[in-house]
Amino acid sequence: MKREHRLRPLVDLAAQTERDRATRLVDAERRLSDAGRRLDELIRFRHEYENAFHDRAANGSEMRSLRESRLFIASLDEAVRAQEAQMNELRDRLLAERQSWGEAATRKKVVAKVIERVRAESGAQDARHAQRELDERSAQRSVPR
Repeated sequence: MKREHRLRPLVDLAAQTERDRATRLVDAERRLSDAGRRLDELIRFRHEYENAFHDRAANGSEMRSLRESRLFIASLDEAVRAQEAQMNELRDRLLAERQSWGEAATRKKVVAKVIERVRAESGAQDARHAQRELDERSAQRSVPR
């Protein structure tokens, strides 16, 4: 079995690893994007609720209702902070996945170059072998009988 064929599983493994890492990178990008949309929605909802709170306060709403609204706004603030923390974690994960994919892509290129070099060496060796055979035949023909 030629060396090139024995190395084929390495090429396949490197390609599969690179595809897997690319898939994980896309998933990480999607999760970060989704988390960003949720954060935007929370912030928008918080601002809308706070504006409604100010309108109720200006119109003389009950103190108990205003206090409950203030507590709800505080809980929305906490939810925003938690979502921001999650986004930071997802950003870090995205960077790690991007680096992992880059390393896998580089590894795949290196393995492909090794295979190409082995192919070239094998081709050169086959050419030398064929030339040797031609030389031997030529030498045998030129020997008088």
